[in-house]
Amino acid sequence: MTPNSSSGPGRRPGRSSSPRAATGRSAAPRRKPGGPSSSGKSTGKPAAKAPRPTERKPERQPERKGGRKPTAKVGRPVSASHSTGLLPQYAPARTRPVVSQTSAQRFAAKVRARRRRRVLITTSIVLVLLAGGWGAIFSPWATVEQVEIAGLDRVKETDVRAAAETELGHSLLLARTAEVGGRVEQLRLVKNVQVSRAWPGTLRVEVTEREPVAALPSSRVAGNSTSGTGRGEMLMVQLVDDEGVVVETRPARSTPKGLPRIDVALGQKQSVENLRATLAVRNGLPKNLDDRLTAIGTSSPDGIWLKLAAPLKNAPKRTVLVQWGDSENGAQKAEVLTALLRQKARTYDVRAPEMPSIAS
Repeated sequence: MTPNSSSGPGRRPGRSSSPRAATGRSAAPRRKPGGPSSSGKSTGKPAAKAPRPTERKPERQPERKGGRKPTAKVGRPVSASHSTGLLPQYAPARTRPVVSQTSAQRFAAKVRARRRRRVLITTSIVLVLLAGGWGAIFSPWATVEQVEIAGLDRVKETDVRAAAETELGHSLLLARTAEVGGRVEQLRLVKNVQVSRAWPGTLRVEVTEREPVAALPSSRVAGNSTSGTGRGEMLMVQLVDDEGVVVETRPARSTPKGLPRIDVALGQKQSVENLRATLAVRNGLPKNLDDRLTAIGTSSPDGIWLKLAAPLKNAPKRTVLVQWGDSENGAQKAEVLTALLRQKARTYDVRAPEMPSIAS
């Protein structure tokens, strides 16, 4: 046995050349609690087990509002006074307001100023509307002071004024222009009327009179003295417009130049229908045919005929006869007749415009 060996009990272990000895730690094994001693001696009684330290469970702390549990601090046990709430609870410090009192006052002042401005604008608009309404209805310059009439030739001005001057003294804005126009249109020679307001204080009436388009021989005859020795008879004609309304009655010899004659037998059963059909054809003729028209007539609504001046330089008074038929397809018949007139003939038949014919 060497001097450095550590086999005997009670001896201090000597230095060894093992790596454990080099670290400075003891090479003796650790004792287990309750196990046999390293000396190898046994007392005969089992060794008592060392009591385990009791584990203390942390007490539950009251949950905060919002459902979030407080996080336990690591490494520091919670004392009984803190867990049971024995320590006084201090209120949180009062936070500083976001808007200062000065800012709130400025904001309230702006709101009041905006409200006053809105009330002032509304009041001004209402006053302006009231003033404008009073000026347009009750002011003197908005009252009907005079009536202007235009477009009269055959119609008497006194008749028109009698129908329009009922509005004198009334408000120009509230003048009953429709009623005035209706009363003026009741005059026989008035075809159309337009009533308008002209500021200040003027009611304007524009009349469109009926114009004659044909001369209708009248069944009425008038006596006429010749040289003061006897009495004779003279045929009269009625000048009618495009609607058949009689505009004027005069002697046949004083018929206006260029006005065609209508040969329709009056007083018969279909005289009104014949006259309307003849006027419909007369109003639908193009200008090249209307300028050459000398007479138009019918004995039935589908038997209308025309007399046109022939395009002959040597015989300007010569006329040609055109069998027109009814008043349907007027544009097509006029186009076909214009083409046929290039051929010399006495009679032109366009009653069937698809199959026209001429006769010498």
